[in-house]
Amino acid sequence: MIQKSNDDGNIIEEGFEEADDDKIHRSSKTSIEDEANEEEQDLKSFSSSELTSWEQRRESSKDSSKKNKDDSELSNDTVRMYLKEIGKVNLLSAKDEVILARSIESSIFLKKILIMPSQFSEEEIDYTNSFYDIQDLNEFIIEKLLEKISDLKEITKSLKKFLNIKGEFTLSELSVNEKVKEIIDGQKIDDFFLEASKYISDSTGIPLEETQEKIIELSILRRIFPEDYLIKSKLNIEKTIKNPNPTIVELTQGNVFRNHLRILKEEGEKARKHLGEANLRLVVSVAKKHLNRGLSMLDLIQEGNIGLMRAIEKFDFRKGFKFSTYATWWIRQGITRAIADQARTIRIPVHVVETLNKIMRSRRELAQEFNREPSIQELSDRLEMQPNKVAEILKMAQEPVSLETPIGEEGENELGDLIEDESTPTPPEVAAQSSMRSHIDSVLSQLNDRERKVLELRFGITDGKPRTLEEIGKDLSLTRERIRQIERKALGRLRSDRDVSDLKELIS
Repeated sequence: MIQKSNDDGNIIEEGFEEADDDKIHRSSKTSIEDEANEEEQDLKSFSSSELTSWEQRRESSKDSSKKNKDDSELSNDTVRMYLKEIGKVNLLSAKDEVILARSIESSIFLKKILIMPSQFSEEEIDYTNSFYDIQDLNEFIIEKLLEKISDLKEITKSLKKFLNIKGEFTLSELSVNEKVKEIIDGQKIDDFFLEASKYISDSTGIPLEETQEKIIELSILRRIFPEDYLIKSKLNIEKTIKNPNPTIVELTQGNVFRNHLRILKEEGEKARKHLGEANLRLVVSVAKKHLNRGLSMLDLIQEGNIGLMRAIEKFDFRKGFKFSTYATWWIRQGITRAIADQARTIRIPVHVVETLNKIMRSRRELAQEFNREPSIQELSDRLEMQPNKVAEILKMAQEPVSLETPIGEEGENELGDLIEDESTPTPPEVAAQSSMRSHIDSVLSQLNDRERKVLELRFGITDGKPRTLEEIGKDLSLTRERIRQIERKALGRLRSDRDVSDLKELIS
């Protein structure tokens, strides 16, 4: 999220930290601040950026009738309210997408500069507005940018030869030469770009693909440095790299340049926001095709929006395609992955879901061919899989069913009412158990209390839980051997009883 700094207007007034050496006298401090203020005013007077001009044109073209919506007209339906809100955003043309993509590309490039190995800690390199106020870190960024341009020295020299440009190379030449801008700033990779890339690759010995990446990098660097600022300063890269001690003018340029870096970062965030909001309707159209698969509409939209955000970061406008063409795949990928991961009550791994989809597809094809449901063997032959594996995956595809599912035309019963409860005995079983219990009580009544207690605990007659001799001994405070003797004596007495014979016939 963008968190705008409230101290933007105080950047120049902060001034520069006092130098450690005595080369810059106190009398020159006032002149430095004055020159910094003058440079700031000059920068403000420069032409507005491409994104700013685009935003102004877009605001002026909005339909004013859409601004005066009565809140009472909004529905309580969350999805409907969301659709109404995204419907207010105008769609983008191919040219609009290129403008936004360029701003995003520049901000991503700056972010990569920040995470380069350096003497700064991760706490210092925090990609926020306030981070640009760190003077040393700001100088580090400028130094790295200049080094990047210096690394492109061979590319720029070959480009000058290709375009027959004479004279010493400066950044201002990139800003004023239309042929150079046509090659490096084209909306897509055309024949002219490929011809120049081939020439530069052959003359420098750099692989063609790497050469094209460096030309694109040159385009980004040209956009990072303010165009009007370059024309005014006539900044010579080679001289700047060779000079380790910046002059007062160069320090002033760095102070203004720090403000420009912050603007680039903010414009990158705005461009992401504009590109995302203009394509929210695309997410909804893809999400509609995946309804009734286990996720609600809002969940599908949320997962699709995550895919849209990834598409914004990875979009390359130079391929010549519309953003919607590229983003559709990412949106669909995010939605289908979320369905595979979240839609089922019992989660199935994503790779198993992909295999299951192949099996179900082959199952439908074979059903159309044979006019019947195919067997496991037929499916395994078609998919070249083991039959037991096919059967196992098909078993995973079974969805759980709620016991509260209504049954019948009017839904007066539930599915749980029709399932046998094996824990509850049937009436015949209750009658048999009651008769057996009476016979057992009659037989045990012939024993004394101690013998009866030992047999009830030993065989679990009372609570259905049989106990060992040692457990019974602890309950009755007797030894294990004594409990065994009592048990043996009680069973001996029962074997000679006639009622026991009747009980045996009842059990059998």
